[in-house]
Amino acid sequence: MPEESQNPGSTLPLDGIRVLDFGHFIAGPMCAALLGDLGADVIRIERTQGAADRFVTPLSDETPDLGALYATANRNKRSLALNLADKRSRPIVEKLIERSDVVVVNLAPQTLTKLKLDHESLRRLNPAIVSANCTAYGNRGPWRDRPGFDGTAQAMSGAMHMSGVDGEPRKSYVHFVDYFSAALGALGVVAELYRRPGLGGRPVETSLFGAAMAMMNSILSEEAVYARGRQGTGNRAQTAGPADVFETLDGKIILQVVGDSRFADLAKLIGEPGLVDDPRFRGDYLRGENSLQLSAHVAPWCASRTTEECVTALTAEGLSASPVLAPAEVLQHPQQAEHPSRFDVHYPRADATIPVYLPLEHVARQPRPSPGLGEHNGQILAEIGYSDTDIDAFIASGVINTRGSA
Repeated sequence: MPEESQNPGSTLPLDGIRVLDFGHFIAGPMCAALLGDLGADVIRIERTQGAADRFVTPLSDETPDLGALYATANRNKRSLALNLADKRSRPIVEKLIERSDVVVVNLAPQTLTKLKLDHESLRRLNPAIVSANCTAYGNRGPWRDRPGFDGTAQAMSGAMHMSGVDGEPRKSYVHFVDYFSAALGALGVVAELYRRPGLGGRPVETSLFGAAMAMMNSILSEEAVYARGRQGTGNRAQTAGPADVFETLDGKIILQVVGDSRFADLAKLIGEPGLVDDPRFRGDYLRGENSLQLSAHVAPWCASRTTEECVTALTAEGLSASPVLAPAEVLQHPQQAEHPSRFDVHYPRADATIPVYLPLEHVARQPRPSPGLGEHNGQILAEIGYSDTDIDAFIASGVINTRGSA
């Protein structure tokens, strides 16, 4: 597996940048994690009893506060467990803001203002601060203050409708809207850091709804112009073909064909070269419109072969095809095992080693495990000028939960 980076000894792009992460669940924490992958010092600030995202899908029965979601979205961070409801915590927050470069949150506008984490409040403490906030629906419009998750964004953008079949909408199991929102937020932060020298920081504003709409843009554009009223067709594509999931002798594959030349290659391979002259299948648009009939021509060829035989023959012709894998099969596949995005991270207290996949393969460092709750309390408070006596007083009053072991 890769070591510190693909270029050991090199400086990571965000070395020297400090990020305060007030996020929860995926969009905010993953945005901050991506910045940490690039070298930033990320401090996760959460309530003293632990945020809810720590407890999602525990990695062991003995560590209910170490969930798989938390472990992957909070790598490369330090933890400060702070009672933000206690007014005595505010000076700590203000000192950290004054000494930081970026603040990441994913909260509704009115909650930001209440916690004094809105951009104007941050700028009064640090005029150069870059703030990044991901809301559910954006900062304008009648739904601006409503809560929402990845699933509501999929539903509101039309993605669930188009992923369904026979009139039944279907949500993606993968939280793709959350992760795309996080990536957009990280991109916005890096852009602001790039332009910032000599200038004040500006807010980076993203939303789950906006990210979902961006991914649905081509479908919504077609609907705006032609009012086609498309309905979901499950795995079968509607704008090119054949693009579908097909049964094999021992499993399933996905095949995606786009372009006349590739379609001709497929037709020859499956022994039906005459398909290219069929008026129903001339051009991607018509192949998409008649995708059900087109899939029927491909299905028998796949059904008479194993998955490996299908994928080998199709990819040898330059066609896009792969097996449809269950998670356990993914972890056994050699492409996953040898891919440069994979790092193995060990958690001694859960007696578990988990794979962590970093999408920025060539600039990322070996990820550190996500921190225990309040693990770095004493370390962080000492960095901003608090004495051991101060820290003991914070523990006694409940402002922080523990000194931490770091």
